[in-house]
Amino acid sequence: MSENELPEKKLQMTLTQTVESPLPLSSEIEGYERILPGAADRILTLVEKQSRHRQEQEKRELEIESRNSLFGLIFAFVFSMSVLVGTVVLILNGHTEAAAIFGAGGIGTIAGAFLHRKKKDSE
Repeated sequence: MSENELPEKKLQMTLTQTVESPLPLSSEIEGYERILPGAADRILTLVEKQSRHRQEQEKRELEIESRNSLFGLIFAFVFSMSVLVGTVVLILNGHTEAAAIFGAGGIGTIAGAFLHRKKKDSE
């Protein structure tokens, strides 16, 4: 090696591309279409069907959650009224200590369920 020559250096570069989409890149779709005519249409149809299915699933989940919430409210109302009636009956029959325990237990159960729901929703 002479004085004026510099040692040869090699540079290696890696390019990484991340795509977050239900569709392949347009260049990939073109490649599929070249290899198999009609593939682009099939890919787009598949993505559309998957998207429609996902939307239907989400709608169904919301309907179920709404129904369960309504049933929860109805059950809480029936339970509360039962506790109230039971507490009043105990008081009228002279069982004030039992009425206090029964009423407090019922209120505690409802409050606990409400707080548990709030904690679950916030998570």
